[in-house]
Amino acid sequence: MGKGLFKDAFDVGAGATLGSLTVMTGYTIGSNIIDNTVRNAFETYRSQYFDPVIRQDLCELMVKGLLPAAAYPFPSNQIPAEKANFFKRHMIFTVVLIWMIVNIIYLPFSGKTDADILSYGLSVMLVFFMGIGLVLLKIFKAGGRKLVQHTYKSELENAGQEYWYVREYIRQALARHELSVEDSIRKISNTQLARIFPDTVEKIEANAFYYRQRIGM
Repeated sequence: MGKGLFKDAFDVGAGATLGSLTVMTGYTIGSNIIDNTVRNAFETYRSQYFDPVIRQDLCELMVKGLLPAAAYPFPSNQIPAEKANFFKRHMIFTVVLIWMIVNIIYLPFSGKTDADILSYGLSVMLVFFMGIGLVLLKIFKAGGRKLVQHTYKSELENAGQEYWYVREYIRQALARHELSVEDSIRKISNTQLARIFPDTVEKIEANAFYYRQRIGM
């Protein structure tokens, strides 16, 4: 099982990647990624969490002619872990705020010396400017996170959900003998995620060859 499956399933040329073999071409996950830093992050995220799953599934298909049942392997859009209390995360601001509150309480009972008034004015000014700075920083970080998620994380995670939906159909159809291995490879290759899978056909076939050796087939 597995020899020549890609040549049987597709009219392939040397150096072709999985994405270049698909029926539907031109899928543009990451098409909005212009900045090289973001593109590198996209490729790192994909290669870490998504490529190994496709690589293993192709080996299973080409060598065993089936797909094993497995738990959903991809990251998903999860609610981020709860952050620490605002005042604990911004201790300097908290200390200055306490200083201002102490000044507000103390000033009516003091002699209102120049030092008292200066201390009060300075604390109010620091709280004001630090507050503005924290708001601007939060807006900047939120905007950056939104851009990053839009450009690669959300797109890859959505593509992962689509891939797993199709993969489960293929797994069950193979078990029921309703699909051939060649058709299964075509269907896997037409998923959004597989269309950006970077391995060439030669590498895919080499992976299957070494996988066959590892499991003693």
